[in-house]
Formats: sequence, structure tokens, C-alpha cells
Amino acid sequence: MAANPNAQYDITNLIGPYLDRHLVFPLLEFLQVKGLYPENELLDGKLDLLSKTNMVDFAMEIWSKRHDNPTPPQGLCYFVLLGFTLHHYVHENISLL
Repeated sequence: MAANPNAQYDITNLIGPYLDRHLVFPLLEFLQVKGLYPENELLDGKLDLLSKTNMVDFAMEIWSKRHDNPTPPQGLCYFVLLGFTLHHYVHENISLL
């Protein structure tokens, strides 16, 4: 799929580095809906952003869409378990204060 001619007016790559990662996701969603870029490129961009966050469930969903596979890789499943364990640990220790 060729890039949309309107992609030349997209400034996401210029402002993206100055935004919080969580604010870039709605921009990528907008670009995906508008079809300015190939969907796989946008999904790869989302996965790259998610690799630097704790949004593991969202990463698993994006990975499944990108690879047409409902089963995420073992590494992502490990991070979900790690996140739940960390959340439980923090919750238990803070409640003692």
C-alpha cells in the first residue's frame, strides 16, 4: 500500500519526541484510522512505544493484531505476571503504612 499523499502534511514525527509516550498513542490511532501509513508500520510503531511502558495488556493486543496470532509470545506473558506480582507487593506494603 502506497503512502497517502496527505502524509506529507503529517507532523506527528516532529512533535512525537516532545510528547509523553501515552499521548502519542491517540495520534497513532488517528493516523491508522485515516490510513495515512500502512497499518503494519503503525502497529510496529505502537509496539516500539509500548516496549518502554508498563502497558503490557495493550502490547499483547497490538502484537496479536500485528502478527495475526491470538497467542502472544512468552515474554509478554511473563511481563503481565511480573506486573501483577509487583502491583500486589506494592499494594500489600502500602496498606501496612
